[in-house]
Amino acid sequence: MSPLMGSPFAITDPLSAGRADGRSVARDRLRRTGAALYAAAALTQLGVLFAPDPDHSDHFGLAVIALACSLVALGLVVWRRPPVVVLHAVCPVGIAIATAGVAVAHPVALTSMFYLLPMTLAAYFLNRRAVLANIVLVALGYGLALAVFVDPVLRVASFVAVLSIVAVVSGVILALTERVSGLVQRLQDLAIYDPLTGALNRQPFNERLD
Repeated sequence: MSPLMGSPFAITDPLSAGRADGRSVARDRLRRTGAALYAAAALTQLGVLFAPDPDHSDHFGLAVIALACSLVALGLVVWRRPPVVVLHAVCPVGIAIATAGVAVAHPVALTSMFYLLPMTLAAYFLNRRAVLANIVLVALGYGLALAVFVDPVLRVASFVAVLSIVAVVSGVILALTERVSGLVQRLQDLAIYDPLTGALNRQPFNERLD
């Protein structure tokens, strides 16, 4: 079964697919990339706090969200070898934090675009099943936040626009990742087997002979 459609807990990275330690490298890159994205989210939220704003009623909530992003980023930096389940939780936690941002921000403005950060991570490192599951989480979380905390006039348009953008961006990244994975696999096959005869090339032949 293709890893792209296999276990929902698979973590892949097309740039490390040809390495013997490819799985561990993919997990480490997800960890480091996740830490960078959470740190970027925290800095962005802190920047919002210091920007001119006539309504400071949401600043405490945004500060808590910035703190949460900072703690997750720090945890991913310090915890060098987290289990696969923890790495998979990086995206849902990001979705939950983005949902909290939508709930506390007044006005919502571009806060909902923070959903793109965990979905970008999911679309690159996870397979289709996991990406779809995370998109469903975005739809549920964002829909709930809109229903409870946002003006009814803006709910439908905001939901459709944000979910469409998240789905399209995630789909494009996933498609590109799958394409790169296919090309890497093709290069590996060409490096091992002669395309005309199907026989082993010299280097892999010598390795197996040894």
